[in-house]
Amino acid sequence: YDGGDCVEFNKKGYSTDCKPYDTTTLGDGKCDNNVYQNTPECLYDGGDCEDFNEKYPGCETWNPDSLGNGVCDLWAEANTLECLYDGGDCEDFNEKYPGCETWNPDSLGN
Repeated sequence: YDGGDCVEFNKKGYSTDCKPYDTTTLGDGKCDNNVYQNTPECLYDGGDCEDFNEKYPGCETWNPDSLGNGVCDLWAEANTLECLYDGGDCEDFNEKYPGCETWNPDSLGN
C-alpha cells in the first residue's frame, strides 16, 4: 500500500475503487460533489455528502455550498429542479423571468 502512505485511508473503510483527487478532502466536513468522491466507494466523500445527497438527489452542482445561500446562481448546474433551483435561491428569478438564461441577473431591468 504505497509504502504505508495509504494505511489510514484503508482503515477508514474506503473501497479500493475510491480514487479521489486528494484523500485529505474525504471526511473534511465539506461535500466535494464530484464523480471521484461523492460515490459509494468513497463513502460519499467520507460522509460529507450524505445530507446533500438526501436533500438534493440527482443534483450535479460542483459547489453544494452555494445552494440555499441567498444568492441566485444561474449557472446551469445549480438552477435545476434536481438542485431545487439553487436551493430556492432562484425561485423568484425563475418566476419573474421564465426561460431567461443570463449570467448576470442584476443587469436585467436596469
